[in-house]
Formats: sequence, structure tokens, C-alpha cells
Amino acid sequence: MESVECPKCQALNPPERSFCKDCGFPMDSKMKQRSKLWIPISVFVLLIVIAASALVYVDVQYPDYGLTHRLGLSWEILSQKDWLKKYGDYQSLLDKIKDKEKELKALNKKIHTKEQILIRMEKLKEKLKDLEKKLSSR
Repeated sequence: MESVECPKCQALNPPERSFCKDCGFPMDSKMKQRSKLWIPISVFVLLIVIAASALVYVDVQYPDYGLTHRLGLSWEILSQKDWLKKYGDYQSLLDKIKDKEKELKALNKKIHTKEQILIRMEKLKEKLKDLEKKLSSR
């Protein structure tokens, strides 16, 4: 018959004992199994964290292929009736989005041209001041 060593005091105990005969520490075999479970559990958690961070990275770097896009498509498939009630036809929604994108591009162009005009005005003001100084010095 094989004896079991106490994890606390290293005394040898018969395998049928639940507690160490010297120090009274629990000799439960389930406890030994639990102490070894942390390795696979931590590996599993680490894999989940790596997979989640990869999904977030893809979602941020490539929004058209990321998790949000995939969930949107799966949500559309799962609740097509709700989707149609809320947003109407999918193609019409895409058309609305494209129209909004065109409007934003047009606004950006206007803003860009206004900024260029303001910059040019500032340069012209500076040139005018220089000319006034030259005229006043003569």
C-alpha cells in the first residue's frame, strides 16, 4: 500500500486518511486535483483574451471586416423582421448612408476651401501692411 505525503508537513500518511496524522492538514485528493486545475484554466483564459483582443484589433483596423460588421450581418439575419421594421430595406439604408457620405465630402470640401480663403486673406493682409510701411517710409 502506497503512503501519501502531507503537502504541509511532508509526513507520510495512509491513502485512506482525510487529514494528516501529524499536523491535521486536509489530505483530500480532490484538493490535489484542484491545485493542478489552475494551469489549464489559466491557459484557456489566456486564449480567450488573445482571441478577444484579436477581434477588437481587426474591428478597429478594418471596420468593414471586423466584429461589428459581422455582428450587424448576423443580427440582420437573426431578426430580419425587426430590421425591416426599424430600417426598411437594406439596400435603401445603404443608399442613405452613401448619400450622407457624399454630403459630408461636399461639406469637407467647402470647409477646406474656406480655410484656404482665410489663409490667403491673412497673407494678403500681411502684404498690405508691408506695402503701407513702404509707402509711409517714402
